[in-house]
Amino acid sequence: MGGFAYLFIKLLLKENWNISTSKGQVGEEIVRRSIEKLAQYEGYQISALHDLYIPKSDGSRSQIDHVMVTNKGIFVIETKNYGGWIYGSEKAPYWTQTFQNHKQKFKNPLHQNYGHIESLKSFLGEKFADIPYYSVVVFTNRSELKFREPFRNSDVIHPEDLKRVVDQYQSDVLPLFSQQEIRVRLKVLERRDQENIKEVQQAHI
Repeated sequence: MGGFAYLFIKLLLKENWNISTSKGQVGEEIVRRSIEKLAQYEGYQISALHDLYIPKSDGSRSQIDHVMVTNKGIFVIETKNYGGWIYGSEKAPYWTQTFQNHKQKFKNPLHQNYGHIESLKSFLGEKFADIPYYSVVVFTNRSELKFREPFRNSDVIHPEDLKRVVDQYQSDVLPLFSQQEIRVRLKVLERRDQENIKEVQQAHI
């Protein structure tokens, strides 16, 4: 049984999710494992938090799949577990998912992730406003990425490319004590969300 099929069945049996939600959860689990593998490399300072609901000034919440706090800055990661060929550009409002017999559009995930970064910046406050924030969108290997132009302000990749993305940025721009402070603040938020997960998810919806 393939890795994707195994994770899908395991998660489906564990919780009573609908099919679309399960696909999203499987995609996030695949990326989570890629992050955990990356954090094990010698010399990497990486701590990760997953499925965060960041409170916004208007009372709503911004749901972030993964946040990596590193000595290179903060990586905000959006996961898409889509199949087919994926077409799009950095500024286009919609991208296209293409299968053999049909096409369908979906909102540009870069725009979605930029909103996540702004919410995270606002939550962490002025003290961390000037540190680097990196936007990363990860499509699982169910998809084939067909982009014609490079992205200037974000990285759109498959899970195995995550190390290459992290390696391209300068090290030691975020001191260890700052990493720890950010992690503590987000960990408190993560713990609170887990304790009230149903209410938080319903409010986000």
